[in-house]
Amino acid sequence: MSEIRKRYPFLAMGTLLGGGFLVVAMFAFSAAAAAWLGFAVSIALVLFGLAMALSGARGVGIGERIVVAALGLVMCVIASWTIIASLVFAPPTARWLIFASACAYVALSMASLVIREVNTERVVHHLEVLQQEPVATH
Repeated sequence: MSEIRKRYPFLAMGTLLGGGFLVVAMFAFSAAAAAWLGFAVSIALVLFGLAMALSGARGVGIGERIVVAALGLVMCVIASWTIIASLVFAPPTARWLIFASACAYVALSMASLVIREVNTERVVHHLEVLQQEPVATH
């Protein structure tokens, strides 16, 4: 089993949970607290993005490696921007920028998990169909 198949789903779920937490936190806390939460969670998500890119670089299939590495790098760019935005902009402005980044985390994570499951389901369906074919006798 490749490193992508072992680690990537957990990294994507962690990113999904971090993004979902930020979406809720942007409206549950004050603007200043939300900006600091965005800063802290985005640091963790930069590390998750780097781990995704690294697991993509060590993967087996060329197509799968490129997609996973690209998603990890996009996640790093978004998280890095969120870190900068949380420190540079005023808290009310930072709140909306962090909210937008959190929505992007959720969308990227959900899309990547759906794409992975669709590919996995296709392989399983293909294996089931091949196993059900009758054996021809001469």
